[in-house]
Amino acid sequence: MQPPQCQKILLAELFEDLEDSTHLLLANRNYHLHILPAADIWVWGDRNWLQQALLMLVDTAIVYGQTEHMTLTVAVNESQAIVDLDLGCPQTAWSEPKDLLGQDPPPSDLRPLAQRWDFSPGMKLLLAQHLLEAMNAQLAIVEPDNPETSPALTRLRLCLPLA
Repeated sequence: MQPPQCQKILLAELFEDLEDSTHLLLANRNYHLHILPAADIWVWGDRNWLQQALLMLVDTAIVYGQTEHMTLTVAVNESQAIVDLDLGCPQTAWSEPKDLLGQDPPPSDLRPLAQRWDFSPGMKLLLAQHLLEAMNAQLAIVEPDNPETSPALTRLRLCLPLA
């Protein structure tokens, strides 16, 4: 795997590309992705890797979602852009069975697995996390502002270094 090709990225352009890439899938399911303005916020990272990580997360939320609305917001502190992605799926959708990686599948099960690259939500979250960590960014599941009123809401927080 090649190292990331880090450069300055304008978040507004990245989010516009994300909206364009998910438009049809969102429309087919009658979902809405609300992206709150992120004007003039530049981050440091590999544009393709960051876009792939965001696409994996949004796509998974669309497939496993229970509500039609997703929101992407941005805040900035002294060294990071903090991107909160509020998704309409429960946090349990992102978890894996505890013993999943410790089991060896029987040899007869390997062929279908190799032919099918349909990763679970937990695996997609892990892949996105590794992509972001390679760019000195972070991904975590955090509690939404009102977890009692929104039990089916998951908030994913991406912390991206400012350029």
